[in-house]
Amino acid sequence: MRPPWRAGWSCGRPGTATCTTGRAGAGSRSTGSRSITSARSNTGSNGTLSPRKLRQAHGVTDLRNPEQRQAYHDAGREAERILAERGILSQGWFETSLAEYLTLALDDALASDDLVHRALAVLDGRLGKRRLQSFPLRADESPLVRRLLDLRCEAEGVRRR
Repeated sequence: MRPPWRAGWSCGRPGTATCTTGRAGAGSRSTGSRSITSARSNTGSNGTLSPRKLRQAHGVTDLRNPEQRQAYHDAGREAERILAERGILSQGWFETSLAEYLTLALDDALASDDLVHRALAVLDGRLGKRRLQSFPLRADESPLVRRLLDLRCEAEGVRRR
C-alpha cells in the first residue's frame, strides 16, 4: 500500500516518478538515476541521458582511477547541465532548492532564477492579492510556475492583468 503522500504517483521509467495529475514528481531514492519532471511536458527523450550513460560514452567509469577522476566528475556535471536544459532536475538539486527557499525573503524568491523558489513563492501566503494580480511572468517562465500561478489566482478569485 502506498503512503498517503504518494497517492496519485506512478512510475513511468526506472528511477523516475511522474504524477498523473500534472504535479512535479521526485525520483525514487532506491535508484542511481533520479530526476524530477512534470507530467505532460515529457518529450520522450528525457530518459535517454544520465550521468552514468554519459560517463560510459566518454569511457570514464572508474572514480577510483586518479587519471579518470576529473573527467568522471566533468561528465557528471555535463549530464546534469544537459538534463537541466531539458527540464529534468536531480532530486538532490530539488531538495537543496526546497531547503534554500525556507531561508529566502519573499521578494528574493520571486526574483530568483530557481524554478522551485519561484513556484513556491507563487503559492506563498505572503504574496497578497494585489501583487498576485500584477505578478510579472518572464518570457521563459516555467510551465510549472505558470500553472501554479493560474491555480492560485483561481483559488483567490483574482483576475490577472
